Parts: sequence; C-alpha cells; structure tokens
Amino acid sequence: MANSELRLRVFRVKLLVPEDVGVFALADTGRVWLAGESSRRWHTGVGGGVWMSFLRRENVVSVAVARSEGRTQVYLGAGFGF
Repeated sequence: MANSELRLRVFRVKLLVPEDVGVFALADTGRVWLAGESSRRWHTGVGGGVWMSFLRRENVVSVAVARSEGRTQVYLGAGFGF
C-alpha cells in the first residue's frame, strides 16, 4: 500500500489576506484483505487538483479529480493529510 502526493505553489496573491495558490498530483495503490477472500488484486488511482491557502499553509482548501477502476471522482477537501 502506498500514497504519494506532489504539491507545488504556483503563485501568491494578496486580496484581503495573503493567499498561496498551487497544484498537486496524487497516486495511490492498495489492496483489500478480507477473511476467506483469495483475490490478490491491487487497486490504483491517479489524479490531481488545485489548492488555496489563507494566511498559513494549515488553512487550505482543495479540489481534486481522481480516476480509479474506470471511475472518475471529484473531491473537495480542507487541510492536507500530511
């Protein structure tokens, strides 16, 4: 199981407060373990998005699009996981 994310700040603006705007790319891979299940299939997903932080990097909102198993999902987030 693995998860990777690359984040880049593209520019800084100052409207009402200082804001950083950036882009990110993501990749995930993982497997489901279930008692009695014999599948050894690994599932992968890739995607990317944009983020904006206000005042400090901890105050961030993001929108991402990711594709996995033939499905495309849109994700809205607040804060970075790591």
